[in-house]
Amino acid sequence: MPDRSRLPEISQITSIRQPKADFVSLDNGIRLGVVKDEALDLIRLDLAFSGGKYCESRMLAAKMTCGLLDKGTATRNAQQVADDLDFYGSWLTPSSANHFSFYSVTSLSKYVSQTYAVAEDVVKNPSFAQNEMEIFRNKLLAGYRINSRKVSFMGAAVMNKAMYGTNHPYGRVESESDITALTRDDVVDFHKRFFNSSRCHMIVCGNVNDEIISQINKHFGGNDWAGSFSDEKPWMEPERTAERNIFVEVPDAVQNNISISSPIMTSYEPDYHKLKVLVTLLGGYFGSRLMMSIREDKGYTYGITAALQTGLKTCFIKISTDADCKYTDAIVDEVFRQMEILKTELVKEDELRVLKNYILGNVFAQFDSSYSISDYCLETMNGRPEGRLQQYIDAITTITPQEIISLANKYFNREDFITVVAGRKI
Repeated sequence: MPDRSRLPEISQITSIRQPKADFVSLDNGIRLGVVKDEALDLIRLDLAFSGGKYCESRMLAAKMTCGLLDKGTATRNAQQVADDLDFYGSWLTPSSANHFSFYSVTSLSKYVSQTYAVAEDVVKNPSFAQNEMEIFRNKLLAGYRINSRKVSFMGAAVMNKAMYGTNHPYGRVESESDITALTRDDVVDFHKRFFNSSRCHMIVCGNVNDEIISQINKHFGGNDWAGSFSDEKPWMEPERTAERNIFVEVPDAVQNNISISSPIMTSYEPDYHKLKVLVTLLGGYFGSRLMMSIREDKGYTYGITAALQTGLKTCFIKISTDADCKYTDAIVDEVFRQMEILKTELVKEDELRVLKNYILGNVFAQFDSSYSISDYCLETMNGRPEGRLQQYIDAITTITPQEIISLANKYFNREDFITVVAGRKI
């Protein structure tokens, strides 16, 4: 019998089984990752195309192209596409990001053949009907008009420009004129350049068998949608502003949006994983220094966050909150005061242990389903370092209070940060 008067021993987790996919090649050379899970009767196929916001010739071309993919083809109008998918309980999810456009197809395993026939038609033969484009344009305009009145939207737009410069694709922010200027030719051109087999790789997840792989090859493994990878856009270095304090006046603002960001670094550089731990300690969870001080002790805001914003090429520290206008200066000063404390005072072992357990718990919770494993493998296929997960766990379990002080002194210098406030001055 177990002795229930004694607490069970706690074992420190120091490693994780690396999420991996098996790989096959389609007849046209597309690399297909396979994550098998016999318990899943749903099959999810993700297509990733090398081309997103960064590669646009015209602002919003990637978003508009993805938004219109399933709104009609050469042989089906938008209603017919929706009806064909609904009949089999399947769905499509197009989306776009900075460097990639994505197309996710989910279906029951027994209806894969029928679903992929529709999905193939949507990917290869979108009609980009003008009336559907106008419907989607109006949605973008409505969303922009709502968002452009929010201090959080204004603050983020100004911060992007400040961090990257107005000429960098990351620094450009959409405007109403960008939405109205977009033409059908822009969308057709983006689709032709990027939605082809030369720029595509795929991953499939679920109860995958040879027949399902054969169906993927049948619909997407041909040379009928070959393209070129020759027009890859070279990387532009960010042009960061010399300003350190920027105010965006919004006279009728109820709250101010406060955003504080560090210099841009290269993603996954040697300090990356341990810096991520430090930033979590600063403001990455409910028990963080900023939450305990600014929310719990002083009551300035309902929540404040600090995170390492990571992209394919760059990353930076971002601290943000919304708060009553009268607390703006006090919050900014307290953020930097907490940074100074981390630069001079050793973190206590109890606090560090709680932090490590919190982060490790979140890491392992990310892989509680085969879909999560598939997402991780797709990110690796898209260029993320393959060993990043174990490197992060190593950083979490080995970081010391002395290393935290060293990192804080290297990265937490007030003169290096840009502070953007959008709202009212008092």
